[in-house]
Amino acid sequence: MNNDTVGQFRLESTAEYVVSIFIAKIPIPLRRCVATLTRSGRFRMANPHARLIASFREDVVGQLGGCSLPIFKGDVPLAMTVIFSIRRPDHHYVNRDRNNGIKPNVLHSRVTGGDIDNYAKFVLESMNGVIYVDDKFICRLCVKKRWDIKENSEGSTSIAVSIMNPPSTDTQDE
Repeated sequence: MNNDTVGQFRLESTAEYVVSIFIAKIPIPLRRCVATLTRSGRFRMANPHARLIASFREDVVGQLGGCSLPIFKGDVPLAMTVIFSIRRPDHHYVNRDRNNGIKPNVLHSRVTGGDIDNYAKFVLESMNGVIYVDDKFICRLCVKKRWDIKENSEGSTSIAVSIMNPPSTDTQDE
């Protein structure tokens, strides 16, 4: 196996072509576009997250180190795995002090924050034209939201994209 690494970006040359990216921030949950009525009586659509998507995209492009974009060109079925490591709130720590450690009764508490599908939409939209031509080529999506395991972390996003293996003729995905 041949691994090329640029920053946190890793390209693995194996039977499966995998792009793995680590971004040291959490995207915000994507919300619907906003329609406003202009003075001339026309509706104008605005994406309230356009700048944040562009910033997240720039972080990814910065890790790719001058690779030809998009990484996956053309009509190929892709699988994507995204892990959102959410920053723990202060009340999870003894006396609300991050240096005192995590309270035992909150170690496995439910991860709060935005809806997981809205986080996923943000990442899918951000990767258009960078990792893949369009997110319509993502055929399998696995998304996980968890508390960050690093006690003083601000959160992070891990993304892995690969070409899907051709379907087996004798088994079907359920």
